[in-house]
Amino acid sequence: MKRFNYFQLRQQIQDYQPWHSLTTGLTTGTVGVLFDLSFAALIFSGQLSQHLSVGLGSVLLSTAITRIIVACMSSLPMMVADLGTVPTAILAWSVGSIAKTLSPSATSIEILATVIAAIALTSLLNLV
Repeated sequence: MKRFNYFQLRQQIQDYQPWHSLTTGLTTGTVGVLFDLSFAALIFSGQLSQHLSVGLGSVLLSTAITRIIVACMSSLPMMVADLGTVPTAILAWSVGSIAKTLSPSATSIEILATVIAAIALTSLLNLV
């Protein structure tokens, strides 16, 4: 029968400090949300500014899903996923071009639907 070692248990408890993980998670999450909000504002600017609320919601939802999937399925511990700055700038330019091209003949809802479809298609193509 193995004897209970109080000092070994105490050392294990002192070594594990969940406050470090909690503060790191809160900090990276807060900074990530601020970046996501600014990226959504960049993508949904100009002619799409009236649909900024849809853009904010879709960006926050998609990055939350991505972060959860990466956190649960990554083989690397403490992995954090976030949006990239260069792809976001390219996507904002593409979305602006789509909105500008469609604006004379399409309604605002049609432009929004086309932009959302383009973002979704671009995201799916990046997985391949």
